[in-house]
Amino acid sequence: EMNNQTDFQFDDIVREAEKQWSLFTDAVQAFVHAIDWQEPFIIALLLFHLFCLSISILLRNNLTAQGVFWLFLLILARLSEFLNSICAENWQSFASQNYFDKHGVFTSLMFSGPLLLISLYIVVNFVIHAGRMLVIVKVAQFKRERKLKTK
Repeated sequence: EMNNQTDFQFDDIVREAEKQWSLFTDAVQAFVHAIDWQEPFIIALLLFHLFCLSISILLRNNLTAQGVFWLFLLILARLSEFLNSICAENWQSFASQNYFDKHGVFTSLMFSGPLLLISLYIVVNFVIHAGRMLVIVKVAQFKRERKLKTK
């Protein structure tokens, strides 16, 4: 009895997950098809993100510079609401359609989202460097302690 109920609940969960996944993929396809990927400002935005990713990769061993760049990216992401409102008022001067709704979906997905993903890459890089530094410091500490014990 209990096993049948568990199987039934699991099947319901799987069906609901499949339904939600289908809705999600439909929404993504609708979003992708709604954008004119040939628009110069869309191409420029994609190139800007590629440039930002390249800079973050080039700066991966200069933690100070990468930290400053990380702050710059976060400030840009924070300004996305402001940029969305400006773009919503002036979209005719650079786009063939108004992508800038009051909720900022386009701006979030096409501007802030990639900036936050690049920022996440930088944070992961910081954690990797911190781990390496911790290993170096601990090895030096163990060597010093061993040296003191042998004297």
